[in-house]
Amino acid sequence: VDPRGAAMCLGSLLILVVILSASPGAADKAPTALRGAGAQIDQVLVFDAGSSGTRIHVFNIAPAGDPTKAHVPRIDLSVRPEQTYKVKPGLSSFAEREDLPGVQKNIEELVKFADNFVPKDRRATTPALLKATAGLRSVPQFKAQAVLQRIRETLSATGYRVEPEWVDIIKGKEEGGLAWVAANYLQGTFGEEGGGAAGKSVGVIEMGGGSTQVTFEVPASVQLATDDEFVFETALGRRYRLYAHSYLGYGQDHAQTSLASSLPGAAGEDP
Repeated sequence: VDPRGAAMCLGSLLILVVILSASPGAADKAPTALRGAGAQIDQVLVFDAGSSGTRIHVFNIAPAGDPTKAHVPRIDLSVRPEQTYKVKPGLSSFAEREDLPGVQKNIEELVKFADNFVPKDRRATTPALLKATAGLRSVPQFKAQAVLQRIRETLSATGYRVEPEWVDIIKGKEEGGLAWVAANYLQGTFGEEGGGAAGKSVGVIEMGGGSTQVTFEVPASVQLATDDEFVFETALGRRYRLYAHSYLGYGQDHAQTSLASSLPGAAGEDP
């Protein structure tokens, strides 16, 4: 596994893997499930709305021999570099200023980029979803919800398939849990098609712009607080129970801002 490649697409790949592989009974799938999206999905647009900016990934689902025998879907990562694009600033910046036209402009720019890779006749069946993380979790709820509603309206007018629940803010434990799923997907933990043996899972410490997540697998005998428990179930029913905790305010951007403001004479500027 290329650690640089894993880090670059972690925020979005993790969401896609869970969306397309979670079985109907999987815990914690409701916030990200593509309810009613249908089984035949060739591409998915995932908007990763982080603290420093919003990145779109146009993911291609690689054909599998028999999708009914796969624990997780196959994703064609070879096209990731050219099918990823980021705009700044993050949604929280627009939310704080209540700049909804700015939100719409950024989303439209990202969709225009995606149009280069999704044929026009397939856009109506291509799901588009946006997941916001710590940045929007840190602003007043009414401002965050106004931003999300403008995004729903903007995406609905693009011709892609979108449902209101596909645009939301993920919980801290979900962010950590999905980071674990992405890292272990790339590591090959979930086994091959046909019910292959599972590999040993790896724990994850993932630092974003506004928070840091710590996630690792725990046995059933370990008691966890509800807010720290995340369960992932593959399409074939293999179940993983995780400790997942998000430390809001301990992200890279927050750390840099705090450091800059503490320096004598810095006046809060980034050195």
